[in-house]
Amino acid sequence: FIPAYQRGYRLEEAQVKTLLDDSCEFARTPSEKQSAFYCLQPMVVVHDKNKWHVVDGQQRLTTLFLLLRYFDVEHLGNSLERRYKKTLYTLSYETRPTCEDFLQRIHEEGSTDNIDFFHMDRAFRTIRKWFAEKDYNDHDDFMKVLLEKDPERPSVKVIWYDLTGESADY
Repeated sequence: FIPAYQRGYRLEEAQVKTLLDDSCEFARTPSEKQSAFYCLQPMVVVHDKNKWHVVDGQQRLTTLFLLLRYFDVEHLGNSLERRYKKTLYTLSYETRPTCEDFLQRIHEEGSTDNIDFFHMDRAFRTIRKWFAEKDYNDHDDFMKVLLEKDPERPSVKVIWYDLTGESADY
């Protein structure tokens, strides 16, 4: 859940490419030379009423969601949820409720209906273009390192800070 105080999605093309380049470089590093995981920086959250409220990290979380949508509809043509046998996450926005639906159908059409759609669409197109220059094995290697289940294998992770129970209001 993205609370009202969070700004809209505004990652630029260069920032999306950096995330992709860094993650891909990590995926290609021989396992004996790589660290246990590649860190995408912290996510700060609070759990409330069966939802995780994002305090910090919404830009990364949305970009990761766009990346997962790419794998779902462009690379696999099949549900990641079915393939990995667990529910992936969804995003909902307190002040931008139409964004949740737009993210689910982002592959169907671009949009300039509003500024959030514009930036999300541009990031998705950046992801699509970036992967168009890669081969099928690169897609699979990237997906494996992003969604790796085995704690003994290198993977991409975020530092998860759960502020639930802290005294401050969020």
